[in-house]
Amino acid sequence: MYVVKTETKGAIKSNDRLHWNAHRFFRQEVKRELRFAEKAHVRSELLKCNGNTNAIWKIINNCLPRKKHPRPNVRDNPVALANKFNEYFTSVGCVTAQKASDLATEHNFDINPTTTVPTPDECPEIFQFHAVSDKDVESVIRGFASNKAPGYDKVSVRVLKDSLPATLTAITTIMNNSFNTKTFARSRKIAEVTPVLKSGDSEEPCNHKPISLLPVLSKVSERLAHRQFVDFLSTNKKLAKTQSGNRKLHSTETALLCVTR
Repeated sequence: MYVVKTETKGAIKSNDRLHWNAHRFFRQEVKRELRFAEKAHVRSELLKCNGNTNAIWKIINNCLPRKKHPRPNVRDNPVALANKFNEYFTSVGCVTAQKASDLATEHNFDINPTTTVPTPDECPEIFQFHAVSDKDVESVIRGFASNKAPGYDKVSVRVLKDSLPATLTAITTIMNNSFNTKTFARSRKIAEVTPVLKSGDSEEPCNHKPISLLPVLSKVSERLAHRQFVDFLSTNKKLAKTQSGNRKLHSTETALLCVTR
């Protein structure tokens, strides 16, 4: 009886060891497959960025481990606190403009000089907006990262891309009307502001960095206008050779090479 019990215990221990080894093997296989799947997903997302450095860094930051910061406790009424933040952020521009005006008055500097703007016929090198085509608008929209945050209207880039076959002509018309009239719709200036705490008291608006989320269509207008203006500057050779900021294929590296060569 004693011998039988010993052999049974030995067999059980042997089976447990086999099960544990099998479990450990398959666990490692699952982890390996998950790593391969994550790498493939990140690689495909990076390829979709089409060289957009902002989108690339967003993907890289999502892959990096981050410390989770606890949400601050709100002592005051949340609605009153939100209104307090709103009043502060909406008044920043007016306060800054007033400070600039006071500083100019103090130093006897005219910030509103009366100048005569020449017409394009008088000066052919004056920049002017021109009409864009459906192809231009489509290339700009396709160039946005699909995970770009939407504005207050909640129209995401993915929705805009998927609806292009039906909305492209209308969007092009809107862009051309804006360029022809030299106006920018008020609805595209409205931003959804998200305060991000820098340091200090979480209930003080000045301790936060405002992140403004504009509608995607406003970004389309900005990108189209930027293309036309940069093309104008490049064609008329208005940019210095040593300028590296806001230029394609230029960065802090080219500025450093220019200084040290």
